[in-house]
Amino acid sequence: MPRYYLHIRQGTTFCRDLEGEEFDDLEHARREAVCSARDLAGAAVTNDKPVRGQVEIEDGSGKTLAIVRLRDVIAFGS
Repeated sequence: MPRYYLHIRQGTTFCRDLEGEEFDDLEHARREAVCSARDLAGAAVTNDKPVRGQVEIEDGSGKTLAIVRLRDVIAFGS
């Protein structure tokens, strides 16, 4: 099973995932990144902070495979 790393970037802060986690495929890793992004967005709203930043999915070779932006995981009512 491949190992993916979910790094968090918010403004000038970059939190590197040093351990990573094994997922079946990139789509599974992306679903986990979306959950993490929702948690981060929720924490920002709760703390009256701007919702910005992203979760970057990287493979074992250091290549960024996908980016999940916090603002993209928030559903706005109509």
